[in-house]
Amino acid sequence: MNSLRCSVVIVGFFCLVALATPSAHADSVTYTFNGINSGPFGDGLRVALQFTAPTFITSLTPVSADQLNICTDCLVSTKTPAAEFRPDDTIGDAIGFVDYHSVEYFYRFPTGAFSTPGFYTTLSQSFPGTLIVSTFPDVSTPENGTLALLASGLLGLLAICHRRLLFS
Repeated sequence: MNSLRCSVVIVGFFCLVALATPSAHADSVTYTFNGINSGPFGDGLRVALQFTAPTFITSLTPVSADQLNICTDCLVSTKTPAAEFRPDDTIGDAIGFVDYHSVEYFYRFPTGAFSTPGFYTTLSQSFPGTLIVSTFPDVSTPENGTLALLASGLLGLLAICHRRLLFS
């Protein structure tokens, strides 16, 4: 009986630790952009990027090419960012994309596009492009409930093993 009590105390302790630990769950946000440097002063180059941020972008965020998941025809430099996310820029949220010619083109989206999941097209006052804002749950760290469920399963297995030892 002492081994069962010891098992219950140990598993109970792990359950309490799991439940008392703050949850590490967070959603990451992925920004997928495609555009064309067309219009006045454009060179017709097709450009694209994909960037994953830990949260919604709410302030000026310059990103280098090595921070991007995907970077099509962007500037690869250690000194100049490949793109800038500019929430609440002049007439909305804007992406400043620096292409491999070292020229920055601005793609403007409705205000709030960077902080709301959805599909967006550029405003008429900018170069043509699309932006998809997606959120994904971060599953790299188990939830507290998952740990508690694991602990209760272990407790059940220990109880069954102990019972078999008593009645054998």
